[in-house]
Amino acid sequence: MATRRIPLPTKKEDYSSLVTLVIILTIALMVIFGWYWVVERARLTAAAELLQVERIAHAETIYANQCASCHGLAGEGGVGPALNNRVVLKNTIDGVFYSVIRSGVPNTQMPAWGVEFGGPLTDEDIRSLVAYIRAWENQTGAGSTSDSGRW
Repeated sequence: MATRRIPLPTKKEDYSSLVTLVIILTIALMVIFGWYWVVERARLTAAAELLQVERIAHAETIYANQCASCHGLAGEGGVGPALNNRVVLKNTIDGVFYSVIRSGVPNTQMPAWGVEFGGPLTDEDIRSLVAYIRAWENQTGAGSTSDSGRW
């Protein structure tokens, strides 16, 4: 006895509508991510600027209470060297300011201000102070151009 096979219907499968949908969704995602990238960059830039303004405002109080007695209220110098000095600001990287404030300078009147070295300032306070000192660099006409020689 022979087995009789029933032929299956031969229907051509058409995926063109699915391919079109995938292409449209891909383009839509690319547009959305592109827009997000532009908007996010602007948002991050604005947030960074706001953080810098807040950091400088916070450091202004710290500077007045901890630093001004030696370095002057406007960084003009006194017992300690002038910090609002174009030469010092141009030639000193933030890491050096941070390190000097945090750990002090041995055999000088510059004490360590970092908590790890027995001082009252946290690392965030010190970063704020560095931003405050660095902000003098952007002020027009601020600071002297002469080097005090004590740095």
